[in-house]
Amino acid sequence: GRVEPISEELEVAAEVSGRIAALLVEEGDGVEAGAVIARLESADYDARLATARAALAMSEAEELRLVNGARHEERREARAAAEQADAALAQAMREHQRRVRAADVIPREELDRAASDVDLARARQAEAWERARLVDAPARSDERARARAAVQQARARVLEAEALLAKTIIRAPIAGTVLRVAKRPGESVSVESPE
Repeated sequence: GRVEPISEELEVAAEVSGRIAALLVEEGDGVEAGAVIARLESADYDARLATARAALAMSEAEELRLVNGARHEERREARAAAEQADAALAQAMREHQRRVRAADVIPREELDRAASDVDLARARQAEAWERARLVDAPARSDERARARAAVQQARARVLEAEALLAKTIIRAPIAGTVLRVAKRPGESVSVESPE
């Protein structure tokens, strides 16, 4: 539509495309600067904002999890697994020693299997202790920086979604009189062709 101030005539258009949900002025109405003159349907923009806010919450939770590190239960579980691997290695070594002492009465394959079991138990023990150290370790600085950046990016997306949603409310740019209403509720407006 058009708003005519005392000294100039301005054409008012939507800043985003959409369907007019409500037209709050008629031709001849006086309006103050900043007064809401129309609203566009905003369901898509509301959904974008909700999605952006959810992504922000997820990013913040991930950053918090990273900063706080592993839970006490996870640390205890990793330590227990490492200690269990110690016990398994000790058992494998005892079995190997028993078979070595009985080498003259058992087949060579059994002795070789016992040696292989010891090697496997050592590898599992090393893996379990490495996992326990990893669970106990604080987050690396690059991981923390990446998590902070993800939160900042998510916050920017929320601000962008809020700005787009705000553009579904069409306001009078100046005080004046509405000269002409070009569109009615239910009609679509486009930023490419405002008429």
